[in-house]
Amino acid sequence: MTIRPGEEWNTALRLMEAAGTWEELRGDLERLGLISALNADQRRALATLWDQRGVAALSDQALVENLAHWASGLGRAEHPLGFKAPHPDALVAEATHRGWFTKSLPGGKTIVNPPDGKPLIVPSVL
Repeated sequence: MTIRPGEEWNTALRLMEAAGTWEELRGDLERLGLISALNADQRRALATLWDQRGVAALSDQALVENLAHWASGLGRAEHPLGFKAPHPDALVAEATHRGWFTKSLPGGKTIVNPPDGKPLIVPSVL
């Protein structure tokens, strides 16, 4: 595959749609030389989109469980998915997308009130 200048971002998005795992996506990006062609903001945005794709597929119960994990003060080391755990910001964004009550709080935290549960205070940084 030959990539024309300026096509890096669009190519990365197409690769992401086709990838089954983050490792597969990263391998494709490296093989095509896109890791170095994308700027830092684009790489962060791609990771955010990947997280959003994963959390959109979660059931409501799984979304609540993941939010509760971060709200309880646990981190990636304690999460069943380890370093592949969805970022709290992606989880909060999905809760907002589903119409759940969310509100930003001081100190980089967000309160999320699942429809059938107690409010959770989720940190936005790990």
